Amino acid sequence: MKINETSGFTKCFLRPLGQCSRYFLTLFVLVTALFLVIDSGKAIASTQGGTAGRPSWAISTKAKYGHIFRADLKDGDGSFSLHEAGVELSFAKMLPDLNGILNFSLECGVLDFDLDANGNDLFDEAGLFDKVIETSAGINLILNRGEWSYMTTLSVGTACEDHSSVEDSVLFNGGLGAIYQMSEHLKLGFGLFVGTQLEDDTMVIPFVSVEYRPADRLTLAVRDGLSVEYELDKGRTSLTFEGKYKSHRFRLDKTAPLANGVADYQLVPITLGLR
Repeated sequence: MKINETSGFTKCFLRPLGQCSRYFLTLFVLVTALFLVIDSGKAIASTQGGTAGRPSWAISTKAKYGHIFRADLKDGDGSFSLHEAGVELSFAKMLPDLNGILNFSLECGVLDFDLDANGNDLFDEAGLFDKVIETSAGINLILNRGEWSYMTTLSVGTACEDHSSVEDSVLFNGGLGAIYQMSEHLKLGFGLFVGTQLEDDTMVIPFVSVEYRPADRLTLAVRDGLSVEYELDKGRTSLTFEGKYKSHRFRLDKTAPLANGVADYQLVPITLGLR
């Protein structure tokens, strides 16, 4: 984990975008809710008119919780443990005319740090990394063309301590990708991810993915890490095992010694889950 001060680029350029992102997130929620209400009304009207109707939007929710028992700070400044919890709300709409799927998602997560600073005065005095809030809103489009599937995604979010400047914490991400169905059991994919970082250069990362189903209920996948999924109740409940690289960067509290600075950490957690 390391700490940086706020740059002039953030003050002059990203802060106005951050202010816009708050309104974007609010508008996103309101527009999505309006779509759902209108779509549900159409389905009810269709049913009353004598035809079977249902909302064309599918809604799904996901909750997660994780605990990291111990991770070291850089340069021997101490260590920390971490509780991570979050919820995600997704809306999906089939696009039969385009043979595709349109997805909207809203996500909110809380990182709760327990820092052992080993007597480091800066950390002890500041009480850094108490709670960090991460939010995001995104849109994803998938188009199926025979054995090929094409994807594009855009998202905006924030990552900051609960008393820091949200306007200085905005992040924008986007990506393009394609997946080829090589056989009934094997898929290969590739693409490009682009994302802004707090107080750092924009990331441009090419990626490849592999998904293999050696058995009816078992899936092995390599994307940003390794994951294994076994369906306990086909199509409903799955047992998952994952190991992947994770990097978090967030804006510091306004009252910290490095007010509105940036902290980051990198981990490779191993997780076992049920979904």
